[in-house]
Amino acid sequence: MEAGGVKRIQLLNKSNWNSWKENMKFLLIKRGSWSFTEGTEPPLDETTATRRDKSEYKQRQDRTLATIYYGIDEQYKTLISSTTSSSKAWIILKEQFEPISRAAVIRLLDEFFSIKFNPDTESIAVFIARIRKMVERLKNVEHPLNDMYSAFQAIRTLSPEFQGIVQILYR
Repeated sequence: MEAGGVKRIQLLNKSNWNSWKENMKFLLIKRGSWSFTEGTEPPLDETTATRRDKSEYKQRQDRTLATIYYGIDEQYKTLISSTTSSSKAWIILKEQFEPISRAAVIRLLDEFFSIKFNPDTESIAVFIARIRKMVERLKNVEHPLNDMYSAFQAIRTLSPEFQGIVQILYR
């Protein structure tokens, strides 16, 4: 466990980009610095900012980049070691690790259509959340799915107790 009760995230490597980016995003959100990485942090007003404001702003920027840097496996740190911006570092890592090949899209589609509802281990809400997460992953690799496919996937794998409702929806 890390200080503050936050579980340590696994270092970024060649095979865990999707889970790492989500874990890192929420770690940065918890620390109040995701907006620097996302590029939505408003710039500091140099005319009205005090020296202390400027110092704190710079520390937050640096802490954000350092958090990302220390969350990467040693062999990949050189990818971002020369940048001074967390948003640029994030883009570099995304370009390096985000799977957008045709094979990756097909693998994600296969994962999407393999999602099954298991009433013994999950609620409907968790099942739908898994579908939404896969839809988001497909959108991230520039292969957005029509909502109709999400709905189809949600209802086609429901257990037999829901089949009456499914038949009504199909009509």
